Parts: sequence; C-alpha cells; structure tokens
Amino acid sequence: MKLLNLAVVSLGVYARPPEKQLQHLKKASVEIFNRYFKNPIPDAENPAHDNGWLSNQRRRDKKADQLASRYSGINDVIDGALEAGCYPVATQRTKILRFVDDDFKKAITQVTRNYLKMVSSMDSSKLDRKVGEEKNPNYDKACRRANKKMRRKTDRFFARSREHYCRMVANEDWCEKNVSYKLPEKVANKNQE
Repeated sequence: MKLLNLAVVSLGVYARPPEKQLQHLKKASVEIFNRYFKNPIPDAENPAHDNGWLSNQRRRDKKADQLASRYSGINDVIDGALEAGCYPVATQRTKILRFVDDDFKKAITQVTRNYLKMVSSMDSSKLDRKVGEEKNPNYDKACRRANKKMRRKTDRFFARSREHYCRMVANEDWCEKNVSYKLPEKVANKNQE
C-alpha cells in the first residue's frame, strides 16, 4: 500500500490537470512576448544583438500585444473544450514545461509543445465520427472542432511568432532557415473553389 501511494505521489509531482495547464498557458503566452518583444535583453555573445533591435519600442510593444491576443484565442478554444468535456477524467495529467529565458527559438518551441500537449491529451474517443464501420456513440462535434482549431492555430502562430521576432527584434542565424507556414492542402484547396 505504501509503495502504491509513493508511486502515485512521484508520478503526480510535475503533472497538472488541464485546468492548471490552461492557467499556465494563459500566463506563459503573455510572458513570452513581454520578455522577448517588449523587454528583450541583449546577449553579448550573440552577434545579432550587437547593433540593437530591428524596430522601435512602440512597434515591438504593439506586435507583442497582437501576438499575445492571438494566443489568447487558442486559450479560449481550450477553455471551451474544457467546458464541453473534451478532456478525459482519468488520464488528464501531463507535464507542462516553463520556457527558457535566453533564447526565443527554444522558448516559443517549448510554449508550442505545451499547446500541442493540450491538443493530444483530448479524449480521442470523442474526435472520430466512426469507429470502424459503426457510428461512434461518444463523438462530440464541439470536441472535434476545438481539436482542429487548436492544431491549425498552434502551427500557424508558432511560425508567425518566429517570423515576427526575426523581422522586429533580432535577425538571428536561425532566421534564414525559418520555415514559413503554409495552409494545409485541404484548406488551401477549399479556399480556391
């Protein structure tokens, strides 16, 4: 019995239920843009920071607010999914990481992974319309919509955040290799019709 209790406690130390994860993401999605756009700290070892920032403070502040606002849209989608019961009750605990303080590329990747963890921890039984040839009795249209929205927005905002950082704050060496976001083929073809 004591061994079982110890195992439960040790597994749950870093884990959080979805409500707590969302609370963390709401803070992190604002803090990351405040830290890297509004109040960037120059790194003496990084040549991209030698000549100051690429745009003035007012433009960086405005862009940081816009990006934080977009991420709050994803937070609203997650909030709606929580209210709709899209997260399983039994296995709803996953580990959420903080973002690093000295590298925007790593930080935005960490925050994005946390959003993707929220997407992947949704109850998969509510996302599929059919199970084999049978109609899925657990299917929930609201959960499926929330899952699709979260996936699309997360990918798009990840690419755009990196693009805006490279254009407005510092043109670091990884900026040249930055992959631009493309609409999924299904959505791109739908828009052409």
